[in-house]
Amino acid sequence: MLAPYRWKITRDCIDDGEAVGTEGPQDLNPSIPLDTPFRLLDDDKEVYYYGKFGGDQAYLEGPLMDFGMPNAGCVALQLRNPATHKWEYVIG
Repeated sequence: MLAPYRWKITRDCIDDGEAVGTEGPQDLNPSIPLDTPFRLLDDDKEVYYYGKFGGDQAYLEGPLMDFGMPNAGCVALQLRNPATHKWEYVIG
């Protein structure tokens, strides 16, 4: 069974772009469109990664839990508000 969400790293601010193109989760459904910009931050509010999320909004913590936290110790996830274009905390 495929996951009801998908994410992809589009910008890596800490490792010279090594993570760009990383996708998840492992059982992702490639047909889910990526339409929600997100970014992952550390505990000092430094942005480590930018990406796109798609699918079931109940799984918004996916990029943080699947990749950001285990890979780089990220503790926060922000989404870009389409109306204001400002980043808003979802987790953290």
